[in-house]
Amino acid sequence: MPAPYFQLWSDLSHLRRLAVLTTVLGLASLAACYSDSSGIEPPVTSMYYPTGLAVSKGGGVLYVANSDFDLKYNGGTLQSYDLTSIRRHAALTILNPQDPDLPLVRAASGPCSSTVPIEKNDGSGDRQPLGETCAPPTDSTRYVQDTAIVSAFANDLEFSPSKNRLFFPVSGNASVMWADVEPDDSSKGATSTNFTIGCGTRTNNRCDDGHQAGASATEPGNTRGITLPGQPFGMAFTEDGTGLAITHQVDTVASLLSTGLSSTGVRVSAPSLQFLVSEIPNGSTGIALVPHDADAYDECIDSPTSSACLAAMPKPAFLKTSKIESTLALLRYYADEGGQGTSSLYRPYLAFERLYPIAVTSIGIDERGLAMDASERIACKTQAALLSGEARRATIRACARLPARVFIANRSTSSSYGGLLVGEIGATAADGSYDADALRIVSSIPLLGGPSRIHLAPIVDVDGRYSLRVFVVAFDSNRVVVVNPETQQVEATIVVGQGPFAMAFDPVSVDDVARRELVPDDARFAQDPKVKLKRYRFGYIASFTRSYVQAIDLDNTSMSSTFERVVFTLGDPSALAVSK
Repeated sequence: MPAPYFQLWSDLSHLRRLAVLTTVLGLASLAACYSDSSGIEPPVTSMYYPTGLAVSKGGGVLYVANSDFDLKYNGGTLQSYDLTSIRRHAALTILNPQDPDLPLVRAASGPCSSTVPIEKNDGSGDRQPLGETCAPPTDSTRYVQDTAIVSAFANDLEFSPSKNRLFFPVSGNASVMWADVEPDDSSKGATSTNFTIGCGTRTNNRCDDGHQAGASATEPGNTRGITLPGQPFGMAFTEDGTGLAITHQVDTVASLLSTGLSSTGVRVSAPSLQFLVSEIPNGSTGIALVPHDADAYDECIDSPTSSACLAAMPKPAFLKTSKIESTLALLRYYADEGGQGTSSLYRPYLAFERLYPIAVTSIGIDERGLAMDASERIACKTQAALLSGEARRATIRACARLPARVFIANRSTSSSYGGLLVGEIGATAADGSYDADALRIVSSIPLLGGPSRIHLAPIVDVDGRYSLRVFVVAFDSNRVVVVNPETQQVEATIVVGQGPFAMAFDPVSVDDVARRELVPDDARFAQDPKVKLKRYRFGYIASFTRSYVQAIDLDNTSMSSTFERVVFTLGDPSALAVSK
């Protein structure tokens, strides 16, 4: 195995100066030299360089993908945690971080206050560990329910839209691994079945070879006989969940996989690699589905499944970023249903159709994560539905043609500065024609600390309603920056553990957020004398460098001093020493 395993932007002794998206997986020849056939098995009850987080449909399970970044073990892991207990203990920690019912690694140094002490109060003069005054570390092994060994260098973790199949790209064997899970739809939370990670017949607790799509040209369903290129990174699903697009960090290629799921989420087959689109901008990282809206077309408003509507609608499309070229690329998805002419094969594909240059700004030229927000359309159409006749149709069409907002993490080449680019996609021309894929950048918000990933999720505002925010993960400065998309102002800068990477949130309905619905109480705690939680309350951030997860309080209904602060620590930050 050649060394070093990863690229540094500069000084090897300073992990903060790693460019996060190349740091974790800067391995040009990894697939050819990595082997998981021997060596020490990874820990099954603790985290080790986590790079992916996902929350189950009902909010009862937290899934963690661990990357085995320093190759200390013979693989990474996929774990399921009891999130119902984690949320309960997070609420107890808010009330009293010295609660004896908490499974603490070590006790809090003192009661939580609005001013976090710089030094411990034991007279030692030692610095107070980050976050431990109000969020002392808990024994994460108490919450682990299932662990499966997977290939090394996973770098993301996402659910299919149906929430019954997990996907995570890995560079260890250049594949997209997957596992089936049972959604916890019940208000009573997860059961033992929901915690089980379904990845075939495990040998020595390792997921079987049938759960790594793209690793073999002869896998079932791979009719083109191709294999996945190296360093798979970003993921985005088609709206119906049948297709999955993958970016690659050091190649001019993007991949398309079939998820093996029907449009209703039924498991039909194993996922498989379908197509490689080439000659796209190099250095691909973030990718997201463009939010097309059928109601933007007259043919679709009342007949969304008609042939006329299907002809009017643009094919699904993905927007992807590049950390090397200051451009955004549009990849068009074609389902290619088969059965036409002499072919009966289902052979979907991607086409590189548009390139959007981004003018060099004072912020930087290195684009990373991105997210798109169509909530204004949803809120607008909710009101339009109250109308009738032609007024209803015209208003719904106008609502559906509102531009969707685009948020892009932008970094400078020094990785110490950066910002949030704000754009719009979808535009109506002067002649009345509508282009769902027209893109323009309208503003930028300077941010320190090397922004890397972006998430759209709500807070609970002072009135108890969902209110959308943009969460920007800044790896270099150990922060999560919260931006209000309406005012385009930074609302909070949350100091978190070293090397924040993956982020997830309690489950929430996109429609509820768009309509700013009231956040209901969590029925699972209705009879709990010590805890009262709303169904949506926390965001979760994984420290890649220190291998633990923190919970951030997102409930502002009581104007609590813990709002937008770390309130719970899952795992011991001092347990892992960083390899130099």
